Amino acid sequence: MKIVWIILLGLVGLIVLLVLSGYLLPKDHIASVEKDFSSSPESIYKIIRNVREYKDWRSGLKSVELESDTIWMESDSHGNTIRFGIIEERSPNYLKTKILSEDLPFGGGWEFEINPNAPNTKLKITEKGFVTNPLFRVLSKFVFGHDATMKTYLEDLSKRLESAGK
Repeated sequence: MKIVWIILLGLVGLIVLLVLSGYLLPKDHIASVEKDFSSSPESIYKIIRNVREYKDWRSGLKSVELESDTIWMESDSHGNTIRFGIIEERSPNYLKTKILSEDLPFGGGWEFEINPNAPNTKLKITEKGFVTNPLFRVLSKFVFGHDATMKTYLEDLSKRLESAGK
């Protein structure tokens, strides 16, 4: 019985340590990823801007419901639903999105910069976000990584461009 208490106290201590560490981390973060594609800026922009077809190529995305041409809801395979919006766009080189849901322990947005980089096209995605929950802040920074979703997005986009032959 004594060993059970020691293990239990150790787990509680670990959780307290993680939460305290989370309070020491900044709430806001900036992360970015980039990749060169052999596709044109127009082809890349067209796929990124076509929110309606996200569920056809983005892994982990179960459904997309359009509210308008610039606002939509994404539901993932874990049952999470997030409302997004396009807040700025300059075709075919720039797109800025934002999480519009306000009841989440995180938020922020992505900036897509699409630039010719002969003979390729460079796509840079920058996330400017925040994480309010201190425990989730630690996990986001040290376990998942602030750039994890963007890396997956680039991998999925790469597969989509290959399958489209663009």
